[in-house]
Amino acid sequence: MDRDEAQVRPICFIDVETTGLKSETNSVCELAALRFAPDGRLIRRFVRLIRPRKAIPYKLTRIHGLNNAIVAKAYSFCEIADEFLAFVEGAIIAGYNVSFDIGFINNELVSCGFTVLENPVVDVLVIARDRLSLPSYKLEFVARSLGFKFNRFHWAETDAMATAYIYFSLTT
Repeated sequence: MDRDEAQVRPICFIDVETTGLKSETNSVCELAALRFAPDGRLIRRFVRLIRPRKAIPYKLTRIHGLNNAIVAKAYSFCEIADEFLAFVEGAIIAGYNVSFDIGFINNELVSCGFTVLENPVVDVLVIARDRLSLPSYKLEFVARSLGFKFNRFHWAETDAMATAYIYFSLTT
């Protein structure tokens, strides 16, 4: 993706919370996508709890706060896939260590009979490492170092918003 493209296309900042670290054996339990205009205005939010195909282990509940009872009545990924694909259509997709999120989303899409995302992708972690000199590049640390004030990370919407904040802080 070139710089001119980023000035005319909307950009969707995504984040997922999952049942584990491997997309092949785990699944998404929360998905957030925040659609911004090229000028940095938030246009729309897409935030969904997802009923995962695999139980959420307690060690992950301690990190993101989601448990099996919370997601028990949520839609499956397959039930929200069309809505998500329409939401990100025509947009650049950005995330923090975005290959993790895209890997999970694509695995879910394929398991539901869809093709993988073909949107242009931006990894905001790469931008942060290129433009900042910090002792840590964890999302929370980078966001706070740039002035993002939020107490609770590891919620998909908060992490997507922090990623957007970092991106616009470092590219505008």
